[in-house]
Amino acid sequence: MLIEAGIILFLTYWVMSEYTYSAFFHSYVDQALLSHVTSYTAILGLGVGLAGSAAAVTLYKILSNSRHGLERTAVPSIRVGVENMIASLPGASARPSSSVAIEPKLSDISGPSAPPPVTVVVPVPEKNEPKKDPS
Repeated sequence: MLIEAGIILFLTYWVMSEYTYSAFFHSYVDQALLSHVTSYTAILGLGVGLAGSAAAVTLYKILSNSRHGLERTAVPSIRVGVENMIASLPGASARPSSSVAIEPKLSDISGPSAPPPVTVVVPVPEKNEPKKDPS
């Protein structure tokens, strides 16, 4: 690989020096390659644009198929399967609780209500005489 890299570097140096110092080679490269730079740019841009569009369409199709599949799935059948799995776990109760706690809306609470009074119990230490060290 090192020999190949050395050969490539040597040939690159040789082509660049020919382009710099030879008027005939300079005009040939300009005519053959550089006159079509705009065409190359347009073809490259078109290719990138088409590839991006194809990727976007493919991702949109995958998303719509997934969404359609999720919308068709019956929720009760999934719930039954999940409840069966939970019931089969060790230590699970015979019937899993499937209740959901719903907090009341602010509009359902009538009038301002004061919070219940808080009672705090503070322990009082007993007074003990300090013990004398026997030594």
